[in-house]
Amino acid sequence: MAYNEITPQDSFAITIPEFDPRLLPRFSKLIYENPLIERYERTRDGRPYRISDLIDQPVEKHLQHVYAKLGVHTLPQATATAWAAVGLQPPTT
Repeated sequence: MAYNEITPQDSFAITIPEFDPRLLPRFSKLIYENPLIERYERTRDGRPYRISDLIDQPVEKHLQHVYAKLGVHTLPQATATAWAAVGLQPPTT
């Protein structure tokens, strides 16, 4: 779960579990691929939005497409694939 505030001057995030600082360089590089950030950059509309506000298809359908591209079937598998893509091991609980 995450809550983020991102402005041209600063950013703030609360995540559960806590954000792994090893991911920060990769996160910083990819943040502008987030549809919410892209929309703000394009419109400068600072009102709060959810990603689901910007996706034309239901989120479930969108996730199925993402999973297919990753070659997985579930969120935990997608998460493990994402960790591996950035060369890190997922945290253990």
